[in-house]
Amino acid sequence: MREGTICYAEGWQIFPLWLVCLGAMNSALVVVWMVALTASGDRVKAASISFLVGTFTALGLGSLTNQALPALLSIAAGAAALFCVGRYCNSKVSC
Repeated sequence: MREGTICYAEGWQIFPLWLVCLGAMNSALVVVWMVALTASGDRVKAASISFLVGTFTALGLGSLTNQALPALLSIAAGAAALFCVGRYCNSKVSC
């Protein structure tokens, strides 16, 4: 075991940073798109709400775990997905 503020137990699997970032980005993309695809009303508004909830969640988890890069990349991926939703699903029934 290490001394200090880093908790580590032998046998724990530690994932590389690139894999954590990729998972966070994929999660943001999938959540925003699935909300837009399954929304019964205004798809862009529903996707915007899910993006805002995800943004605050990512910032909170990023600050708690001291992992700012995955949090910021997931926010960027969610913003890109929201841009695509706004571009391609601009009416309530076209998507």
